[in-house]
Amino acid sequence: MRREPPAQRIVLDETGPGTQVPLSAARLATLLSCPGLVELGQGTAPGAWRVRARRRVASVRLGSGEAAVDLRIRPKVGVERLMYLLGFAGSGVDWHEDPLPAGTSDELVPALAAVLARTASRALRQGILRGYVEVDEDLAVVRGRLRAGDQMRRRFGAPLPLAVTHDDFSADVAENRILLAALVTLARAPDVRREDARALRRLAAGLDGVARLAPGLDLPRWRPTRLNRHYVRVLKLAETILSGAVPEPGARAAGIDLDGIVVNMERVYEDFLAGALRGALRRRALACSTRDSHHRLDTAGRVRLEPDVVVHAPGGPHSVVDAKYKDLGSGGPPNADLYQVVSYCTALGLTHGHLVYAGGTVAREAYRVVGAPITILVHVLDTSGTVAELRTRVERVADAVSRNGAGS
Repeated sequence: MRREPPAQRIVLDETGPGTQVPLSAARLATLLSCPGLVELGQGTAPGAWRVRARRRVASVRLGSGEAAVDLRIRPKVGVERLMYLLGFAGSGVDWHEDPLPAGTSDELVPALAAVLARTASRALRQGILRGYVEVDEDLAVVRGRLRAGDQMRRRFGAPLPLAVTHDDFSADVAENRILLAALVTLARAPDVRREDARALRRLAAGLDGVARLAPGLDLPRWRPTRLNRHYVRVLKLAETILSGAVPEPGARAAGIDLDGIVVNMERVYEDFLAGALRGALRRRALACSTRDSHHRLDTAGRVRLEPDVVVHAPGGPHSVVDAKYKDLGSGGPPNADLYQVVSYCTALGLTHGHLVYAGGTVAREAYRVVGAPITILVHVLDTSGTVAELRTRVERVADAVSRNGAGS
């Protein structure tokens, strides 16, 4: 029996110039099918290519056989801080940072498994979420309402069994389906510590009666409520895991296998900023809505806008905040970023917008728009350093936002 050749291992940093590696035609095709993961450029040596990460963090095996690539993209803030950002983004209320177990802090998948096991255990200790779900069944007695059309079509008028629809108080709700899928995904992932895999399987077994999600379909929808608030953090983490375990469209169309996890750092930063600001602004009598897609730029309603954060004062909208997971450098923000926030302010009737960058130095804090009563303020919120330093930076941005908005 012929042994499959080992995958070519490529290790990249999330930011920076990338690295130059020799690539066969088959492995080049594998990487070209995943343009959202890496950027490829011609190298200086024959057969060599420069591979650069695209704001993703990954621990993933792409392709198979002669085309297999073992791709590792390390976060610039470190795996432990990434886990903190992922956990915090779910609720934005807990600044406590739990250390990762020994042996998990250097690799993405083992760290995710350890954090998921810990976070899911905390959520499920407070009780498995249950709710009313609609169930179609064939029964000997009437329960709920009779589906007369199905009864006539499938039973040809026979009196029994009865085709009925009824509400069942069950654990088979969207939140548990998402959580179960994430537990199962990481329990069988490579490189996960034995004790974490065992904990994940035990937690999955506890979700008895919860249906498995069909692969390839969108995740079921849920929204935070009073009843599921103890699930919010673990569900945000589960959604990150499940979205990162699905091949991007180019890879899927090319038939490229994916085994591992990919994390979109732009989305992580946006979620973290929204969660952190929500808590900080609440203490300043302001509220936040995130990724609200009902806003429109034009009167016909054809151009949809989806700002990262809209800040609300008691009397109405206060300001808008847009997160940018990029380094500002030492210059000003790109024109396109300014145009984007101006369009948000125009559509929402706001006088102040805020751009928040993940790094760099602010050369000029305020941009006043000619011919319109709009001011764009620029901030930097770097996620490196200690948790105390990060909290201070968030409070500084929240102060600036609260002082610069409608009625302030």
